[in-house]
Amino acid sequence: MSKQKNSFIEDVKSLLEGENVDAVASKIQRQAVSALSAQVACYTGDVVALEDAVEEAKEQLKKAKVNYAKPITDRVAYVENFVDAKNKLLEAETALEEHKATLEFLKEELESIEVTSK
Repeated sequence: MSKQKNSFIEDVKSLLEGENVDAVASKIQRQAVSALSAQVACYTGDVVALEDAVEEAKEQLKKAKVNYAKPITDRVAYVENFVDAKNKLLEAETALEEHKATLEFLKEELESIEVTSK
């Protein structure tokens, strides 16, 4: 077992008391690996949907810029729609970046505690 894996077990054992400390620590480690593995899979799948949302927001911004190919009869409304489309793009990009950062964090933590199968 690597030093990081031992560290996880040691961290758990430091909080436990009793005779079955090793067994309980090992069980908690397996549960953590299971939970993180499931979430990594879910988060990985969600990346595509978030990327699609960014692309859709980019398209909406392009359309808003040209007022959906209609004459601009209300300049204030035109600007509001254009700014709103830009804000939605920024929100979609931020959501994707934050999601990817969380996914990377989960992957790193999973790697740090994952049990080697033999």
